Amino acid sequence: MPPPLLMIVATACVALNPLPTNCWIGFHGEYQLVATDGSDPGAAAVEEAALIIHARVSRIGFADFEVRTRSDGVIDIDLPPTADQIDVRELIRVRGEFAVVPLPEGVSVDEGDPIPADLAPLFGREALQQVRPGGDQHGGSALDIELTPGAAGTFADYTGRSVGQQFAIVIDGVVFTAPVIQARIDGGEAQIVGIDVDVANRLATILSLPPLPGTLNELSFSAVDPQPACPRT
Repeated sequence: MPPPLLMIVATACVALNPLPTNCWIGFHGEYQLVATDGSDPGAAAVEEAALIIHARVSRIGFADFEVRTRSDGVIDIDLPPTADQIDVRELIRVRGEFAVVPLPEGVSVDEGDPIPADLAPLFGREALQQVRPGGDQHGGSALDIELTPGAAGTFADYTGRSVGQQFAIVIDGVVFTAPVIQARIDGGEAQIVGIDVDVANRLATILSLPPLPGTLNELSFSAVDPQPACPRT
C-alpha cells in the first residue's frame, strides 16, 4: 500500500548535511489553491497540488527543497538560494492546461492573448503522449510534442484541410504560439521552435505531469536570511 499523501509531502526535503534545516533555504513561498469555480478545493486537492509541485521542482534538479501543506490549506515551499526565483515561480504557478485550438478564417490571435471562449479545441492534454525539450534544424531550442495515435490522426486530417490557416497552442487559456499551417502534418509529431531553452525545459516538465487541480495563488515569495547557526561564506 502506498504511503499517505501527507507523508510523501512532509518528507520531500533531502538534507545533504547535518546543519539546521533552514541553513539551505534561500527562498520561501506560500501558495493557496483555489478551485476552478472559486470555491475551497478541499484537503485532497491541496495534497494533490503539493505532490505535483514537488514533482515539478524535483525534475529541474534541486536536491534541497521542501513542499509542505498546512492545516489552513496553504502550501509552503522552501527553495535553495541557487534557485532562479523567476523561473521557479513560473514552474510552480502554471496550472498546466493545454489545448490546440483551430482558428476560423478571419480570426487572428497573438501570443499572450486569451483564447476566445467560443472557440472549441481540437484536443487537449489527453492527446499528449510525450513532451520533451529539443532542438531545431538551425541549432535553436525547441519543444517536441508527440501525440497519441488517435490525436495524431485527428491532427493530420485537420492540418490537411486547413493549409494556410492559423491555429493556436494554448496554455492555461492563453495563446502560447499561433503558427500558420504550411502542410499536412502526419505522424503525430510537432515542434514549437523559437523559444528559450529554459521555457522549453519548463513546459516539458509541466506538460509531462498532471495539471494542478485548480488555480494556485501566490500569497508571498521572498528571500530568507540565514540563521545565526548557519555558516557564512
